[in-house]
Amino acid sequence: MAHRRERCARSQPSSAMKKKELNIADRLGYFSDWFRAKRAIALSLLYLKRLREQASAEHTGSNKKAMLQVQDMQQAKNLIIKSVQSITFPEELKSLKPSQHVKSHEDRSSAPDRRSSLKESFSLRKLDPFIDSQGILRVGGRLRNASLPFEVKFPVILPRRSHVTTLVIRYFHESVKHQGRGMTLNEIRANGYWIIGGTSAAGSYIWSCIVCRKIRSAVVEQKMADLPEDRLEPTPPFTFCAIDYFGPFVIKEGRKEMKRYGVLFTCLASRAVHLETSISLETDAFIILYAAEGRYDNYEATREQILWAPTMS
Repeated sequence: MAHRRERCARSQPSSAMKKKELNIADRLGYFSDWFRAKRAIALSLLYLKRLREQASAEHTGSNKKAMLQVQDMQQAKNLIIKSVQSITFPEELKSLKPSQHVKSHEDRSSAPDRRSSLKESFSLRKLDPFIDSQGILRVGGRLRNASLPFEVKFPVILPRRSHVTTLVIRYFHESVKHQGRGMTLNEIRANGYWIIGGTSAAGSYIWSCIVCRKIRSAVVEQKMADLPEDRLEPTPPFTFCAIDYFGPFVIKEGRKEMKRYGVLFTCLASRAVHLETSISLETDAFIILYAAEGRYDNYEATREQILWAPTMS
């Protein structure tokens, strides 16, 4: 008897774990891409189908490799959405009776009955939800006569906080090349998805998107260092000066065309400016210019330091 009790105790958590493993939405936490998640579920369904064929008597024994089709991806997407909705909207799905399934876009006469069957506390009541023929919860509305696909007129309802919702937002945000919240949300709804609180959900994801944060981040400004002492202490003009070259300017000397450069002397203390002309950019030309200017002696005899900063255009 004791052994039987131990076996029963062991079998209970295992059955609970098996039930938990059947929840597809929780298993998708491994994936970070919507297309890859759908492809993984589609391959799993294809593998299940192959195992059933092998177990049935109709199996011919062919080892032909099965390829994924568009229908397989669509079936995987529907299965994922149904799993998410069964977790997030269990009460709403119970309130909408199986007899209220909409087989086509023309069957909209029972909309008032469905609306009254939902409690006022339900967040989906204003969306006029209904369950289609595949068991998926969709948004109702008045677009029955629009020449649009069924998925666009009656989009699938997704919760605000779900990993599948994050995958959908990421997929369409990258498909529009990391544009803003409005473009991302329009692309999501144009592909047949309606997210509860979609504006805040899309904005929250875009705010955390690394690429968008890099593109839309503010320009970083470097904090400038303290001014040197040479620019703060009162000194005679051109005691401390900076020099810059600009030019060249093409001049004519007889029949020859020659280049000349302007030399800008700037006093660091008073910001006074003096201009001279140099025949070239060589060091010898500057030394000759600096030493041969006798008219500097009247107000630059006390020059102690020169900051060299040549920039030529």
